[in-house]
Parts: sequence; structure tokens; C-alpha cells
Amino acid sequence: MNKFRLLFLCFVCVLPVLASGGEAGEAAHHGIEWMKLLQQAFNTVLFFGLIFYLIRKPAAEFFSGRLRHIKESLEMAEKSRQEAKSRLAEIESKMQNLESELKQIEEQAHLDAEREKERIQEAAQKDVERILQQAREEVEFRKRRAITELKQFAVELSFQHAEADLQKQLDAGTRQRLREDFVHSMEAKL
Repeated sequence: MNKFRLLFLCFVCVLPVLASGGEAGEAAHHGIEWMKLLQQAFNTVLFFGLIFYLIRKPAAEFFSGRLRHIKESLEMAEKSRQEAKSRLAEIESKMQNLESELKQIEEQAHLDAEREKERIQEAAQKDVERILQQAREEVEFRKRRAITELKQFAVELSFQHAEADLQKQLDAGTRQRLREDFVHSMEAKL
């Protein structure tokens, strides 16, 4: 195969020289100058062979690197495509579940609100009962205090009336006799 390529390359290099043979007109030499043709063909083959020899390794490295880069880019693109496809499937799945999740969240929020409402009502009822109990205790306390004050007032008033009645009923002689009895009883005790 390499020989075929080399032969084809030589033919391509020689073809322009063969085609330019009739341009000189009548002054030109009739026929092909084989020696000149062979020199030009040899120079062309030598030139392209040298170029091929010099750039073969860098060109091979360049093209293999380029091929590797293209493969990596294709692999990354395929990986990105697969990731995007999986994310799309995930998003579509979430979108399908979103409505049911929203409904569940709404129901849960409604249940939480009902529980909170009941808790607040129970707390308010307990507060009302506690306040009523405190009010009853306060009323009972004030009632007892008022009764005690009334009893004290009644006793004082009774004493005042009794004293006034006694003073009206006792004359000066009875008072003197009571004083003397009191003094004698005190002396006897001493």
C-alpha cells in the first residue's frame, strides 16, 4: 500500500510538468526531455519525502492529541447529555409529584392550624377558669374579711351600747362600790 501511495504521489508531482510541455510552441523542442523530467520528479519526491519525514512525528502527535481531545469532548458531551437526561427525568418526576405534595402540605397545614386552634382554645378556657377561680377566691376572701370587720364593728357597737346602758343604769353609789370591790380584790391578790 505504501508503494502505491508513493507511486501515486510521484504521478501527481510529475503531471504538471507533463502538461506544460506544449507551451513553448515551434521554437520548443519536440518531445519530452526525460532527464529533466526525472530530475524534477526526483527533486519533488525528495522534497515531499523530507517534509513528510520532518513533520511525521509532530503531525502524528498533533493528530493523535486532537483525536484524543475530540474523544474526550465527545465523552464529556455524552456524560453531560446523560446527566441532563437524568435531571430532566428527575424534574419531570418532581413536577408530577408536586401537585400531590402541595395537596399534602396544604392538608398538613390545615390539620396543624386546627390543632393549634384547639390548643389555643383549651389554653384560653384554662385561663378563663383560672381567672374565675381567682375571682371566686378573691370574693370569698373579701366576704370573710367584711364579715370579720362587721363582727368587730358589731362587738364594738355592742360594747359601746352596753357601756352607755351600764352608765345610765349605774348611779354614783354603785360605781363607788364597784371601784372599792375592784380595789379590794386587787389588794387580796397582791
